[in-house]
Amino acid sequence: MLLAFIWNVWIANRENLSGISQVWFFLSSIAFACGVLASIWVTRSVLAFLVAPLLAVLVALTLRFGLRHYPDFMNLWSLAAIPILFATWRLQRRWMNGQRHVGFHWRCVAYVLLGPLVVYSSVYGHRFATMPNEIPQWRAATLAEASKITFEPSPETSEELLTTYLKVSSAIGTNQSQQTYRPFELLAVLRLSSQVRQAVVDGHVDPQFILTRVEGDEAHALLKLQNSTSSYPEIVEQLPPDQIRRESRRLALLAAWQKYQTQSWEYQGGDQLWYSPKRFAGLDVCSLRYKLTFEQTRADRTVDLATQETLEYVEHGDIHYDTNEMTSLWLEALGPYADHKKSMPISLEADKLIARYREIAARENVQQ
Repeated sequence: MLLAFIWNVWIANRENLSGISQVWFFLSSIAFACGVLASIWVTRSVLAFLVAPLLAVLVALTLRFGLRHYPDFMNLWSLAAIPILFATWRLQRRWMNGQRHVGFHWRCVAYVLLGPLVVYSSVYGHRFATMPNEIPQWRAATLAEASKITFEPSPETSEELLTTYLKVSSAIGTNQSQQTYRPFELLAVLRLSSQVRQAVVDGHVDPQFILTRVEGDEAHALLKLQNSTSSYPEIVEQLPPDQIRRESRRLALLAAWQKYQTQSWEYQGGDQLWYSPKRFAGLDVCSLRYKLTFEQTRADRTVDLATQETLEYVEHGDIHYDTNEMTSLWLEALGPYADHKKSMPISLEADKLIARYREIAARENVQQ
């Protein structure tokens, strides 16, 4: 067991540590510490051999129970071995002197329980200490701006447009990645998405429809058109002007953020109080951690920062804009199990494809 502990210390210091190696490292560390403590806690060696793995499993299950929604902090689990190893050193003199009274056993129990407590304190303390600051001035200005957004559906325009859009876009659903599409279907999606964006800017369609449907459908169509027979000028012709695309996104983000503010983390179901994650443009926020009050506060503040950063990106309108912070903020807001490909309310992939198509189309027009 000692050799396993030394071996895994070496593994932990490697640059690329896989998830399996992490699990193996913290289990080996805890098992080693529990084995050493059991050797002085239990008088009979055979019984100590059986008690050691039971202690390790108990510590691991305790950590798993309280930290199962924090897989990104799994590397801290091995900290539980420190108090247990310290107990071995601290109680060694009592063991050598044969002072194995009730106080000795209670000290062993206390040190074993202290192991998970150290990990809990480290994880929750880090999450609380690194909580983003509030941005009250930005919130007040954004709430005032979002309150001005209104839309009046036009039965002859918006309803017919949305019905047609949903029919065409559903035919090339993003979940049908292996299906072969005809170019005119993909171009139709781009053309209709441009019309929907214009309708949003004109105030005839709910802006949130941009984030829940148009962004994903547009990116999917642009991606499939890479291998189609359509010319680049033909593709670019279906795209909306930058100003319309930028303004529709801005309105959509503001509307989604405003709706997020009206939601609650808890609701009354009969005689019980239930919890559920908030949603931002169809995305679950603070997934699996929403029952903890400080995680709710952290998620709300992170959504504010992520929305602020995304609005700046949209208004900047440059594909060379550094999106690393924006992406990390949305991943943090959504939770540890968020799909990286669907963790953004807007599609960065579509932005890159549009810039590329326009650049190629401009070169082709010059050559002609």
